Amino acid sequence: ILVAHLYGRQVNMDPFISVARYYNLDIIEDCAESFSGFVHIGHPDSDLALFSFGVIKFSTSFGGSIIKVREEELYRQMHELYLKYPIQSNATYLKKLLKYFPLYTTLQVWPFPQLMQKSREMGMDWNATFVSFLRVFPNDLINNVRYRPSSALLSVMAGVQTSFNPASFDLQRIKCSYFQSNLTTSLKVIGTKTKINNFWLFPVVV
Repeated sequence: ILVAHLYGRQVNMDPFISVARYYNLDIIEDCAESFSGFVHIGHPDSDLALFSFGVIKFSTSFGGSIIKVREEELYRQMHELYLKYPIQSNATYLKKLLKYFPLYTTLQVWPFPQLMQKSREMGMDWNATFVSFLRVFPNDLINNVRYRPSSALLSVMAGVQTSFNPASFDLQRIKCSYFQSNLTTSLKVIGTKTKINNFWLFPVVV
């Protein structure tokens, strides 16, 4: 059973765990969109919990992933297979960083966000450009992800994860909750019944 916590919403895993154990099934949690620091690392009875840190994630390291494995024997088998993969070169990782640098500069560094807003007011649509930058699924996906991370990527991942700020993360969640509470009733917000919502994305039905 694969359970994905979509849009930053963390669903209650207990019913899924019960069904999996009753039918002797493995259960996998896809936590790629619901990462909120390592306080929450998936349900303790999940066989696998998957985390990824691609370009559009909260704690992005422009790549890389972490898997929590419950059973030691399964971990051993996975690790043996993992060691057979080639190591991604630092040059490949640097190329990825250089690809996304213009995008992050445009979105974050003054005066580019202000210029983007003015250009939209004049009718210029940048959505297609941004979408093309953010496409992270190559045609040959499986072979492209079968690499061990480069030392540069591991270093960035370690820096990003150790500097994770729960207070800052909670503040953005509070802001999103306030925004949600002030939306017009004509908009239907998705996933409001989950107890934990990290607002990775904010989907609404118009």
